[in-house]
Order: sequence, then structure tokens, then C-alpha cells
Amino acid sequence: MATNTPTANRVIAEARKHVGFRETYSGGHWVNGNKFAAIAGHANGYAWCATFVCAIYKLAGVAGLITTPSAGVDQLSVGFKKAGRWSESPAIGAVVFYGTPADLNHTGIVASYIGDTITAIEGNTNDTGSREGNGVYVKTRPRRGSGTAVGYGYPAYPEGIVSADPAWADRGPKGPGAPSTPANGATVNITRALRAKTWKGQAAALRLVTKYGSEKAQKAAEAALKTGAAHAKAMDAPRAEERK
Repeated sequence: MATNTPTANRVIAEARKHVGFRETYSGGHWVNGNKFAAIAGHANGYAWCATFVCAIYKLAGVAGLITTPSAGVDQLSVGFKKAGRWSESPAIGAVVFYGTPADLNHTGIVASYIGDTITAIEGNTNDTGSREGNGVYVKTRPRRGSGTAVGYGYPAYPEGIVSADPAWADRGPKGPGAPSTPANGATVNITRALRAKTWKGQAAALRLVTKYGSEKAQKAAEAALKTGAAHAKAMDAPRAEERK
């Protein structure tokens, strides 16, 4: 898992405080009433995933990082796109957008990511991951495939941002005390990983690729890890018999 920058960490910590919150229940069903509308300055009683995001950044003292605050998911994405801070790869503390490119319909805040999944804190969802849910949940979803994220808005954190996007390699954490990523983290590749002389060394290098490599490299590394682990197990079996 990539490490956080201090400001992103503050946003994520604020979001986590509200995990477990449930909206108003009335007349036998959930009615979208929530505490975040007043904080964000939005009307209450409506779908509130984007409202949750805006409220969290405000509570964390960095409301200005959301340049087009809105209760509408599509409008919330506009500021990131106009500023060139939009990517198809996740980043720590990024705003994740789901739906389709023409109709973004759900959002949340990325808390972490690994090779094939992202974990986000989302409002107005539920146990099944619906975009019309009943509260604030931590959701782990696949990074690729049907129903996954369309894109990510990257807030302009002052220390930089930890991202899986190779194009953002030079915009990583900066300044004293900023967390570090592996050397050449965004450009680690399969060839370099497989130069290791032992499977243990190869596996360690491949795991770095699944975290910090390009989307294409991450897929290849995941496949190589599965194939290599099976091969190593098969090769080790005769040795285990010899040791008996």
C-alpha cells in the first residue's frame, strides 16, 4: 500500500471518523437525511455521496482543494478535469468517481490502493456498494472491470500526491518529513523484477510493480506472481521429499 502525505492523511482520518454514520430512517425506509448537508452548505434529503466528500474536505480544513464543490457528482469532477488533475489511476486521498464517462453517479475518498483494488470511504452507500445506500462505509472495490471507477480527481495537496499514474511520478511527496515511494517507483517494470537471481527476490520486486507500476505492468506482475509461485512450489516439492 502506498504511503500518505500529511494533508491527504488528515482528510482520510477525518473521513474515517464518520464510518458507521447512518442517514435518517423514517416511514419504514431511509430518506437521505444526513449531517453532512449543513456542513457542506447543500440541501438536505437528497443523494449525498458528493456532499459527504465536500463536507470532509471542509472539516479537514482544506475545502479549497475541491474547486467545484457540488452535491452533483458530475459537477464535482469538473474542477479536477479543468485543472488537469484527472487520472484513470488511483492516488492516496484522491476523489474517486464511479458510473460512466457520460454519467458519473457516485463518489468517495481513496484511503488506499494495491495492484488490483482500491479502498475508499464513501457516503450514501451500503454493504453491497450501492450508490443509493444508507450511510458511510469503507468499501474495497476492484480497480478494473465492469462497475469499477471511471476516474480520479487529484486534489492539489501541498506536499504532492502518491499516485499509481506514471505520468505523476514527478509530483510525489516533497519537503521534509514527506513519505517516500520506491526509487523510480512509477517506472519499476517486469524486466527489472525478473533479473533477481532467486524467486524470493523476484517476488519481492514483482510486488513493488503491483503497487507502483503502470496499469499494464501491474497486470503482468500479478500474473507473474501467480505463475511463479506455482512454479516455485512445484520445484520445491522434490527437495522436501529428499529432506525427509
